[in-house]
Amino acid sequence: MRVGSKAALIATSSTVALVAMWVFLTTEKGEQTFPELANSLPNPFWIGVFPHLFLLAIGLILSCKYPRRSDKPLDNLTIWTKLDQ
Repeated sequence: MRVGSKAALIATSSTVALVAMWVFLTTEKGEQTFPELANSLPNPFWIGVFPHLFLLAIGLILSCKYPRRSDKPLDNLTIWTKLDQ
């Protein structure tokens, strides 16, 4: 299954927002503003794992809702296939 550009854009944007929120909540200002949410975060070392899983899951879910357009042919797109002609 391939992910379309719209699904990839939404998944990437939401992952960036998730990481930005996580980084904000680990600052002093974030801990003062949202103390309960900041205390419920997992260990900061997980920031390298959870966003990747989130990105893959959101991309997969959105690929069902926004399928990739298949109206564009993918033949002869590389130099190696063009040389055969």
